[in-house]
Amino acid sequence: MTQPKKQDSASDKQSPSAGMTGNNEKPQTDAQVSRALAQQLGKLSALVLLVIVAILIERNCSYKPPPFGPGVKIVSIDGDTLRAGDGSEYRIFGIDAPESNLQGG
Repeated sequence: MTQPKKQDSASDKQSPSAGMTGNNEKPQTDAQVSRALAQQLGKLSALVLLVIVAILIERNCSYKPPPFGPGVKIVSIDGDTLRAGDGSEYRIFGIDAPESNLQGG
């Protein structure tokens, strides 16, 4: 008994690197592989760009209040007013102290 010859089909001749992703899926063409790669690279570059923009915003646009503490020069103007090193004046409410520019008492 002789067995019939097996005919080679087109899918048997393709190498595994020709875009086959599984046994049941159709082989992808080079254009489809290129398009999928371009989409993935586009998403990656968009993510990198968002991270860079977020870092730049955080570093350059965040509010840094002027220091107000032990290292800052504070001068008492009169009994209830203080002047900070940057020139801003602060009035302490609730203290009834005489003003320095008033005469008498």
